[in-house]
Amino acid sequence: RGRPLDNGTSTTQLQAVTMLLNSYSKFPGVSQAFMTELFGIIGSHILPPDNILPRTFGEAKSVISSLLLPVDKIPMCRNKCILYTDENKDLQSCPTCKAPRSNKYTFPCTGLIPKLRRMWSIPEMAKMLQSHPPPISSDNEPMTDIRQSPAWTAFQERTGGDPRNMAFGLNTDGVDPFNHMHVSHSMWPIMLKVFNLPPEIRDHYESLLLVGIVPGPSSPSDMDIFIRRLVRDDLEQLHRGVEMYDGFRRERFILRGEILVTITDMPGGNKLHKTTNANSLLHACWHCEQPGTSVSAYSRTLYLGNEYFLPQNSPLRAMMCEPGTEEELPPRRKTKEEVFANGRAVEVLKNRMNNGERVTKKELEELQKSTGKKGLEELHRLPYYNPVSCRPPEPMHMGQVVVKRAHGLMNGHINPHKTLASEHAAGRFLDIPATVAVPGRRNADQTAAAIPWYLDKHGREIADMRCLEIRTPDGIEWKPKAFFSALPYTKSHEWMEIATHGILKYTLRGLLGAKQLESLIKLLDCLTTLCQYDISLQEARDLEGRMDEACAEMQLYWPLCMQTTMMHMLHHVSQSLQLYGPASGWHMYGPERFNCFMTSNVTKRDTPEVNVMEKYSIYESTQQLVLFGVTPKGAVATDPAAQLQAVTAARKEIGGPQADIRTNRFFDLDEFRDQDEIHSAKDQEESEEKEEEVSSAVQGPQFLTTKRPQHVKLSDHQVAQVARATDSNPADVARTAARHLRARIHKPREQVLTCATTDKPSQHRCSSYIGVLNAFEEVTFGRILYFIGVNVAGVQEELAVVQWYATPTFMEGLWHVHPGQTRST
Repeated sequence: RGRPLDNGTSTTQLQAVTMLLNSYSKFPGVSQAFMTELFGIIGSHILPPDNILPRTFGEAKSVISSLLLPVDKIPMCRNKCILYTDENKDLQSCPTCKAPRSNKYTFPCTGLIPKLRRMWSIPEMAKMLQSHPPPISSDNEPMTDIRQSPAWTAFQERTGGDPRNMAFGLNTDGVDPFNHMHVSHSMWPIMLKVFNLPPEIRDHYESLLLVGIVPGPSSPSDMDIFIRRLVRDDLEQLHRGVEMYDGFRRERFILRGEILVTITDMPGGNKLHKTTNANSLLHACWHCEQPGTSVSAYSRTLYLGNEYFLPQNSPLRAMMCEPGTEEELPPRRKTKEEVFANGRAVEVLKNRMNNGERVTKKELEELQKSTGKKGLEELHRLPYYNPVSCRPPEPMHMGQVVVKRAHGLMNGHINPHKTLASEHAAGRFLDIPATVAVPGRRNADQTAAAIPWYLDKHGREIADMRCLEIRTPDGIEWKPKAFFSALPYTKSHEWMEIATHGILKYTLRGLLGAKQLESLIKLLDCLTTLCQYDISLQEARDLEGRMDEACAEMQLYWPLCMQTTMMHMLHHVSQSLQLYGPASGWHMYGPERFNCFMTSNVTKRDTPEVNVMEKYSIYESTQQLVLFGVTPKGAVATDPAAQLQAVTAARKEIGGPQADIRTNRFFDLDEFRDQDEIHSAKDQEESEEKEEEVSSAVQGPQFLTTKRPQHVKLSDHQVAQVARATDSNPADVARTAARHLRARIHKPREQVLTCATTDKPSQHRCSSYIGVLNAFEEVTFGRILYFIGVNVAGVQEELAVVQWYATPTFMEGLWHVHPGQTRST
């Protein structure tokens, strides 16, 4: 494998095979037949005749076969009742459903511990796994990562304080490998997110550890039989300690690891944690004992009682509470012991039913309804597992569901006439006259015009016109489009961008009832804080009170159909922020992108799960060979070391905290200073040049800006526009603006994006950060959220909506800004 391909090149057989197989596993739709033909063309017609390049895909795979982790294919019951392993390995039929055994149905999986051994053997990867940011020193200091959270501190204390101990996020989610192309198929990947890795590469495909895929076509009723192997063979051993080799320190050590959090949406969480369905049963909240209320007017279970989360002296609480309930306390938070006891009670009743005792199915359903549990999950075997705190509400889907439902009420997707009739039946909004649904959209709009949460045709046209006037800066994936008259396909994170970047607030200005718009804006402001890339403990505590008030006002001024489980879970999300830090560290954005990557690589329709596992095994192994230095530098575009170095260069340019595979990410490991040259002479010269420039830095894991700003003069009509949009005196508007000619943005999913300048608005892109100088030469920095196209005196201009940051402080030649304190104009 180490020999050159031919006499005229230094590229070895292993290097060539690694690069070609990496491309095979990375790009969608590439089949093994195509690779066989490609190897044949290169080997027979491009390279010299004496080359040793494999001629088929099978031969190429055999070159790295010893480096691939094996994919186990465990036989299972066709109805997903049992796996034919351990005590069931000799059975010829399922003891539950009596279906005969067939090797056609298998569960493809790999071990977690072998993956970790290989990660720790790579020096660069081992260095990243043990380099962590410093802990926060006060409640007002922002947490930029889960590794600065109280949950991480508690984890380190439980495991002995070794920075090499690993914390994971467990994820499972249903995905259709055929993209709903007339085929009903649902497979469920089981993967782990490694919190030890820097956030810049944590969500990269090769950084997420795929350990199994529950096969379709139907989704499993629960995940226990598929999680069992992971828990018993890997996680329990990691809790006790597993010997590993540290490729960076060149020594053996005992690795301990834990599941810090589960990252799932509602359906996935119900299967993983054996909790009840939110739409059909009454105790769907796994954090508190808030019961659902069966509202006959809507024929569904809703979660009311938001007023009881408010302080006792709140005027809103006094207005909403029923007589005699003003002193009622918020629902009590569930405990670990109570949840486990409820799960055991359900398991006991199931066993009695299976043993032939006189237990009816109705009795089992009533017990599940009263406890909110369908059984005892396999994760309970882990001593540190807490079913309440380890399952935070997933912010991306939670916010999407809430905002999408409000959008449906506004644009009429949820029938406004039926909704108002249901509200009248519940004794609400009786001051609004009843409307009649007349056939035809135009007549229906005229009869529903008085409904304060509904946009009629004219209102939708105004909102769509405002949407089309918006120009988004770099970093926002949502593109301007008509959003109210007809709902285009919108992804979950795009819904959150619309909600948290002020787009909904701008498009709905003056189009809803005053109370409805005010309460919706409060909710959107809370979601904006929730999605910050850094948040302090004090901000998270303040958010809890703001969120309680916003949810109460939404219950008071909006239809009750808004009060779903997701709306109720907003009361608990701030508690998760206080425990785990910013939501960007534990939302589902990375795993969902990984699911799309897997489905795009399906080339065998009969066994898509095995196909994906085998292809991912090649991708994972070749990416780690790249990181180990097998391939020439720059030969693979998705080299994780090169990506992290690119982010480091951007941070270093502005003097920010560095993220380097050669040095500790935020502070140096003293015992290894002699191994690395931390400050070279070239670096010192660059830093001296930087000190002569006035630069700005937004500290945090998402945005960076640099270079001296360019001073420009605002024209009279530009000043008038700003004054009109902000309701301010033109004399108070700063006449001098400072534009940054260069800005860089980095996110976990990408390397470094270079923004265009604000001088080219026609490209629909801009520098995300600007600075403004006032009369006292004080600088205020802000981030451009989006641009609004306006026409003043026949001149087409673009008015920037800016999120201004707090007054910065100038230290050591840099402007330091805290992104948490903001105001928008």
